[in-house]
Amino acid sequence: MNCPLPQKRVNTLLTALRTTANTQTESLLGALLIDELPGEGRLPALDMMEKRRGSLCLATEVPALVAVYEDFRQTNQEPFLAAALDELLERTLRMCRGLERSRLIERIWAAMPHSMKAYGYLRSCYLDARFDDIARTYPDERVPEDDLAAWIFLSQAALRSGEHDEARGILSILHARHPGNPFVQELLANALIAGGDFEAADAIYRRLEENYVWPAGLIRLSDIHVEQHYVSAQWDDPPERFQWLCRPASHDAAHVFVIGVDDRYARRYLPDLLDSLARVYPPGGWRLHIHLINPVSATRDWIVGLRQSGTPLCATTEHVAPRAAETSDTRRIVETRTYYACARFCVLPRLLEQYARPLWVIDADMLALRPVDTLLAEAGDPAPHIGIVPLGARARCLSEYIWLSVSYYSLAPATLRFTRTLARQINHLLACDQWGWGLDQTTFFAVLAWFERHHPDFRVARIPCSLVDDKDDKHSTAYFRSLVGSNSMK
Repeated sequence: MNCPLPQKRVNTLLTALRTTANTQTESLLGALLIDELPGEGRLPALDMMEKRRGSLCLATEVPALVAVYEDFRQTNQEPFLAAALDELLERTLRMCRGLERSRLIERIWAAMPHSMKAYGYLRSCYLDARFDDIARTYPDERVPEDDLAAWIFLSQAALRSGEHDEARGILSILHARHPGNPFVQELLANALIAGGDFEAADAIYRRLEENYVWPAGLIRLSDIHVEQHYVSAQWDDPPERFQWLCRPASHDAAHVFVIGVDDRYARRYLPDLLDSLARVYPPGGWRLHIHLINPVSATRDWIVGLRQSGTPLCATTEHVAPRAAETSDTRRIVETRTYYACARFCVLPRLLEQYARPLWVIDADMLALRPVDTLLAEAGDPAPHIGIVPLGARARCLSEYIWLSVSYYSLAPATLRFTRTLARQINHLLACDQWGWGLDQTTFFAVLAWFERHHPDFRVARIPCSLVDDKDDKHSTAYFRSLVGSNSMK
């Protein structure tokens, strides 16, 4: 093994071996130490593995293992060390809280900037930032200038308190100090959006790195960029994209609900959703439209059998070609889930024309609690073009400004334009290989912001969160309950 500074590498291994609390990592470090000291290394390595037990903590284990990874990055041990860091990420997320957790994950992400797991965990930690963590760490409010995580926490606390100027000021300073940090860039753009400055936010989003995996870096908010794609018919769906499995037999249903699922979600959630709709509505008062993505024949037969047995449902299907084989498993999961969330909005314009009546788009994991007849009136507008559940101050990022577990669409021409524009933008992003969890909500927000700027007569009913339960928040007046819910609703 080519090692210009063998003693440095040995010392790095010894430090990590003293601090690791994971037996698999311990064995890996022992093997590496033996490899670095051939012939004489076995006894010292085994002796260290026996004696290293003691006061172990993540605060020493993380930097030690990161140092080993950096020293051995270009060797054939890199995949094994990367797996050990992945495991350490999981333990850090479980065992730490607040600033300590963010600082430790920052170290791991800095060593593995292309790790989607490290990237996603650190992003979640920043978005979950709480002022209480700052108060406990710095009771005198003297935050060191170089404590990036602490300043990010302060900015997020200010943003949630409605102090947009304060948040923007903190993040602008951080952006000047760390111009290439994608987390600072996204959070600054979020603060600009909260203050209504879409042009400045758009400029920041456009500078985000190409490998930025969250959809904020894919969305364009300024008028000039929006108009290039949002109104272009070249992104309309081809006629053969969606196939009917069960067509509507009549238009007698008072309410039509639309969901998008794959085989697993259909089997897991569809029976409970159908039962809840049957309990809440009278016969002939509802219909469920199921959009199936890549269904196997057993699922298709099951849906057809439900229809033949009298269940008021209809279904469309589409088949999406698998991604290239070289795509990582993690990335493939992100892309698959991204499309499952987006597909229902791609088919929505065609369904509005087919059903010729208003539609409700809901998550498959929803349960109906009471009829929606008075929901829009209770939300403050009985005749809107669309109805959404905004999270407002609860939103941590661009993909959380709107909670799309429940949304409403009228049959007005303006609604058809909106849904067609939304489908076009989603198609444009996916055609350009832009994927990311939350893409449906982020794109919806961008299109809605553009519509409200340019069509002031576009009526949007903002449905209070109290009218929709999630798994943690229960409301006596709720119309739906989510079995999964949204983290931002907690």
